[in-house]
Amino acid sequence: MAIESMRADGIIKVQERVVTMDEVRTADEVWITNSSKHIAPVVELDGQPVGDGLVGPVWEKAMTPMRQLSTISRVINYLTLTMRFMDGRSAIDGS
Repeated sequence: MAIESMRADGIIKVQERVVTMDEVRTADEVWITNSSKHIAPVVELDGQPVGDGLVGPVWEKAMTPMRQLSTISRVINYLTLTMRFMDGRSAIDGS
């Protein structure tokens, strides 16, 4: 989902393709994705740093909008729970 959002928003140029391990080892930045972590930076591979061994500027640029969405989602969840418990009824369906 994060990759699709970045592609749709034009935050960064996204290209999905098969890469060689040589490309991975010489990359400035490497990210991985899966269903539980969504997307995460890789700073070390086989005991060697990826790029300079730090989270890179492209990652930071891509994640800023994702963090904002995550914060908004947490606030909405908090407000929904607060509303639900203030009067004992659900904020969603009124029961």
